[in-house]
Amino acid sequence: MTNNRKNDLLIRLLNDSRCQFLFFSIMVYCICVFEYKYFVVERFEYMGYPDKFSLIKSFFAFVLYVVSHGLLFVRSLKFVRGFTALFILVFLMPILVLFQYADSGGELYVIFSFFLLLIINSNFSIKLPKTTTLKLQDRPLAMLILAVLLFVPFLLVYKINLDPQLFLFGKKIYEVRAGLDDTGNLYTGYVLSPLFQFILPVLAIYGLSSKKIYLTFIAIFITTVMYLMIPQKSIFLGIFVVSFFYFFKEPIRKVAVFSGIVLIILMIGILLSNFSDSIILESLLLRRYFIVPAFLNHVYFDFFQDENLLYSYSFLKGYFHYPYELLPSYRIGQDFFNGKVLNANNGFLSDAYINFGAIGMFVNTVIVAGLIKFFDSLSIDSKFFGIFFLLLNLLRSSALPTMILTHGIWLLVIMAFYLLRKTELRPELT
Repeated sequence: MTNNRKNDLLIRLLNDSRCQFLFFSIMVYCICVFEYKYFVVERFEYMGYPDKFSLIKSFFAFVLYVVSHGLLFVRSLKFVRGFTALFILVFLMPILVLFQYADSGGELYVIFSFFLLLIINSNFSIKLPKTTTLKLQDRPLAMLILAVLLFVPFLLVYKINLDPQLFLFGKKIYEVRAGLDDTGNLYTGYVLSPLFQFILPVLAIYGLSSKKIYLTFIAIFITTVMYLMIPQKSIFLGIFVVSFFYFFKEPIRKVAVFSGIVLIILMIGILLSNFSDSIILESLLLRRYFIVPAFLNHVYFDFFQDENLLYSYSFLKGYFHYPYELLPSYRIGQDFFNGKVLNANNGFLSDAYINFGAIGMFVNTVIVAGLIKFFDSLSIDSKFFGIFFLLLNLLRSSALPTMILTHGIWLLVIMAFYLLRKTELRPELT
């Protein structure tokens, strides 16, 4: 091979988003493994993070993490490749970091997480029924009407708090929320999450993509009003995240850029925590965003080991006896964390485990994989890829029934089928 060909090959590799993601992802993984021990465990020892490092587990975890990136280089559709990369970084990586420090448990979590990756990268697709969908030019208006109709009932239930201190994101938020316990109703309870996580962000993106910027401003305005009524920091997350992933064409390129930014922020956070004793940046990104969701799932595995609750605390309580006074999330908060964490949410895998064991994990994995393949079959424009980042966050911290009902996955499925379907041609296998 001539030098020119070698140089061309090197340039192609450096410009390949898959290779860029591979580098950034492994760097983030190695830093997280190290900082878990010397930052998370040491500075937050009171939380009970496991600290029994196993060299064998560490080797296995690293090999599995690297091998999982090989799925990015097989012949797959662009959406699947992008979602796979996002899943590896956000979902699988923290699991493997915890796995090598935990003395027991976590094996099933690792197995079924990797199993999910294999299913969504398998060579099958879901055939959709033929139906009439709105024309592309009509969809922004349809989204606007949907968003306004869903938003108006909130104005009838909640008071708008015009206190500027709410935008300091301090204690004022909790003071206002303390008075909202009995304010909502069944409608607001089920519509709140899908409205700010899916409906309004999609409206904002339609405003950008169709060059109708007023739609984006309307989405931001409604989001802000909702925050003034129900001050939750997460209300702004949907529009911010979806807007970030709006840029760049291919999903894998978006995730590569995201992973590079994560690496930079993580390194800045480490420098700040070591040289200025300012730990907030590293704590928010490494501990709070990556480690805590995975850690809570490990806690559920250990606490409810060999105990099938059969949703006796939820929609099947009329058929099975629930043996505890508190719901699982509150029982974990009270008993494991000594009341320091009031409501310890868990993800779809650990929720399946505590209710139906390994069989439940298998069923939930197949259902979630089918959901991802369904979205893949819709050939949704990559401008809306940020929606699936939000979906992935729900998978990490919510039970599957909760996701479907309270967080509005049912509404996302309908919206995607009729309002986002085939906004671009299905890409070829590459």
